[in-house]
Amino acid sequence: MKTNRLLLRWPDRRASPNIHSNRWDKTSARNINRAIALEALSNNQNFALPDGTLSLLVVFFPPDKRRRDDDNHLIMLKAIRDKIFERCGRDDSSIRQTIVEWGQIEKGGAVGLEFVPFENHEKPAAGDWLR
Repeated sequence: MKTNRLLLRWPDRRASPNIHSNRWDKTSARNINRAIALEALSNNQNFALPDGTLSLLVVFFPPDKRRRDDDNHLIMLKAIRDKIFERCGRDDSSIRQTIVEWGQIEKGGAVGLEFVPFENHEKPAAGDWLR
């Protein structure tokens, strides 16, 4: 049975936009994060992205009690998300909605990703915001 969920190790912190390091460190962090994505995909052979446009549910399970910003952590997931979509032969522009949640503290940290078909909920159309 196919699944649309992945559980990943906590991303390399050097990929955070708040970490000031040289470009070689950033490149190394992106490569490590891509390897995290490949590891999760190889551990879950039944993973498949749903067809059509998608909603992405991200659940962060932090490794400790430190306060964290969701925007920085979403940026840290960029290389991971790109590698998942590349491996599945899709473009990540099909994601129309991202929902972020924080779970309990998990030793070593983890990130859960769930890809579900996008549903247009009762909400204002994008054009209504600009009127």
